[in-house]
Amino acid sequence: MCIRDSSRAIRAEISELIACLYLMSKGFALFRNMIPKGPIDFVAVNLETKEVHFIDSKTVARKGHKARRRHTPEQEELRVVFAYLSPTEAQEMLKDYHINFVNEKGEDIEF
Repeated sequence: MCIRDSSRAIRAEISELIACLYLMSKGFALFRNMIPKGPIDFVAVNLETKEVHFIDSKTVARKGHKARRRHTPEQEELRVVFAYLSPTEAQEMLKDYHINFVNEKGEDIEF
């Protein structure tokens, strides 16, 4: 299944998770929002510099596109950073990963 064929909510969740994985690979600690609505999706903390960033992930239609979404007044006050990711970019990032799924008997499982 291609990411772009998924429902809007699933695409948004995948974009958020990939943004989190990207920042984790750069050494950030991440803390995700536990409520469905809010001004941010997650908090990223640079463990070396101690900088804290409030991130709101956004799924866009095409690679490199930055939707002209405006920050809400609350997001402006919090200095929220938008993370833009397209389904195509997400698919490209995921193709470099291979995950082995193994059941309790040690047998490989394909999804």
